[in-house]
Amino acid sequence: MDIASFVELIGTVGFPIAVCVTLGAFVFKLWKQSAEREKALMTELTANRQVNEKFATIIAQHEIQLEEIKTDVRDIKEKLG
Repeated sequence: MDIASFVELIGTVGFPIAVCVTLGAFVFKLWKQSAEREKALMTELTANRQVNEKFATIIAQHEIQLEEIKTDVRDIKEKLG
């Protein structure tokens, strides 16, 4: 809403009502921006959750390999010692 529209609104309905209408429009604009921001954040969170699940799978695979390596090292130590 530009200044000319606001001045015209004041002349038509009075200052208190013009301020209420302007503030209502402002709150609606903020709410709309907030909803868009929340949607973008949820999309980002979903993508991050998928990446974290892939990392968890990779870590689990490496944990299995590490246990196999520990077992092999233990067997080698027993054979040498």
